[in-house]
Amino acid sequence: MDSYVQQNGYQDIISTQPAGSMLRDLKITSQSSMLAMDAHSVITFRKGYGRGADEQTLRAEFERLTQQ
Repeated sequence: MDSYVQQNGYQDIISTQPAGSMLRDLKITSQSSMLAMDAHSVITFRKGYGRGADEQTLRAEFERLTQQ
């Protein structure tokens, strides 16, 4: 993820509110604490509430997605 941010000239990655009706369209009834989606809006990683913050696993998933 860090290399993707640098290669594309981003200063940082900041989470934002979901765009438009994204939660409804994807039938998400509760938001996970961590979520990753590929370019086709397929959820590739999800960690729910109370399952702990596994930042290393999420970072590895972002690295995998940016290599596609």
